[in-house]
Amino acid sequence: MKFLLSVLFLFCALGLFSQLQVTVSKSEFLIGETTSVYFEMNDFENDSKIDFNPWIETVKCLSLDQKSPFKELEILSFSDTIIIGNRNQFIGKYTLTAWDTGTFILPAHQVWINDEVFLFDTLRVHVSLPKTKDGQAIMESELPFQDFEYDPFYQLKKALPWILGSLFIVILTTWFFIKRKRKKGENGILKTVSKLPLLERTLQEISNLESKKLLEKRQIQTYFDESSVILKNYLGEQFDIQVLEKTSSEIPNLLISKGLSSSLILEIQTLFIQFDSVKFAKFNPSETESEELLVHVKACVLKINQWADARI
Repeated sequence: MKFLLSVLFLFCALGLFSQLQVTVSKSEFLIGETTSVYFEMNDFENDSKIDFNPWIETVKCLSLDQKSPFKELEILSFSDTIIIGNRNQFIGKYTLTAWDTGTFILPAHQVWINDEVFLFDTLRVHVSLPKTKDGQAIMESELPFQDFEYDPFYQLKKALPWILGSLFIVILTTWFFIKRKRKKGENGILKTVSKLPLLERTLQEISNLESKKLLEKRQIQTYFDESSVILKNYLGEQFDIQVLEKTSSEIPNLLISKGLSSSLILEIQTLFIQFDSVKFAKFNPSETESEELLVHVKACVLKINQWADARI
């Protein structure tokens, strides 16, 4: 029976994937020119909940240039349209431009449909310089830069997040020093709290999670979620990267750039697949799988720590 349900789920998923399409107006264009990328989804139910989180400002692409594995395309605009009718249709449109030459692979875009995540196909584009004239150098006026509507507040809009962020840091720093000064004045001595090493803190968090006995309380999703946070916190601090807001498919790329071995990346990826299957696919793991989860997380952390120590 489980096999039949699995086959049925697979056919349903394949049917949905066939309705996800990604196209591009120009797969080859010159530096400074624009191209449009369309993400289309067809024939979904009227009551379907669609969550298409767009990329912001730039999209990080895989570059086939050996000198630089990643490069960015600039996002000039994004718009989405939902058409409800005989054939329901969703269209997300990006207008992109490039300021580097080369062949780029746009990453697979995520879309959430009724709390399940699906991926569009990746897309390849090629950006080149204009051809030279009889060996002459290309003049700036000959580059195909396009004019855009002038926005007098463009620079202010771009700088606003940094201004607000800086103001927040100043306020937070001022509050910290005032509190620190008051505490020192009250006690006469400023107390310092020693911070445990990363490995010890992580193992302590694993031990604390085990002591909660969430599996005995049948709080399986909470158990998997907290295990995921422990591993993400460890990876973030160990490799000095931001992973809490990253998806499971984005984290391996960050670890590759840090030089982590492929075998350890595969172990990490396997753990995040388990986390996601419980959180998003509502997978109900067996009792053995649940009990062994933290064992695998702990073993993975110890291997990474051993790898890090060997590089010192």
